[in-house]
Amino acid sequence: MSSVADSLPKLRSVIQSLPPGLQSHLERVRELSLELAAIHGVDPGKVGTAALGHDLYRAHSEEQLLSEARAKGLVPTPVEERVPLLLHCPLAARLLREECAVTDEEVIQAVRWHSTSCPRMSRVGLVVFIADKVEPQKVERAPHLGRTAALARESLERAAAEYLTAEIASLLEKGSLVHPTSLAARNDLLMRL
Repeated sequence: MSSVADSLPKLRSVIQSLPPGLQSHLERVRELSLELAAIHGVDPGKVGTAALGHDLYRAHSEEQLLSEARAKGLVPTPVEERVPLLLHCPLAARLLREECAVTDEEVIQAVRWHSTSCPRMSRVGLVVFIADKVEPQKVERAPHLGRTAALARESLERAAAEYLTAEIASLLEKGSLVHPTSLAARNDLLMRL
């Protein structure tokens, strides 16, 4: 049995402690991730584990995220200091490694970068990144995401690049901070196309 399969009972136990709405989101992202993995020939075990583990810290407050990150020795970037919600990603990755015994680096990296993406993101990471952004309830609330969801069935790279382009433009229009890794990821994706 792989370490990914071995980690599922502990991961499921952690998920049971989360708010019901967040548990439902994790399941929807897992289902969509498995669909995209089947279409694109990506390892379903890795994708399923990363999808289930991506938002384990999402219900924490900004203060809790900053405190927990510092307590675990994580050094927030300047953008993460100003937008602490982004810390739910590295904290979830750390929890998967330390408490659920996930050793697969593709799974850890998929969880670590599921909000911002990153350059050279693996296909496991791209599947989880996109599925998190276009799971059915999010598309229902923001119908423009339907185009990205459809594109994801054809090309993970194109869908991720399109999503990042729109998200970065929206953040800039609002005068919000943009995580530098998102910019680098978008550039990387465009060069890969």
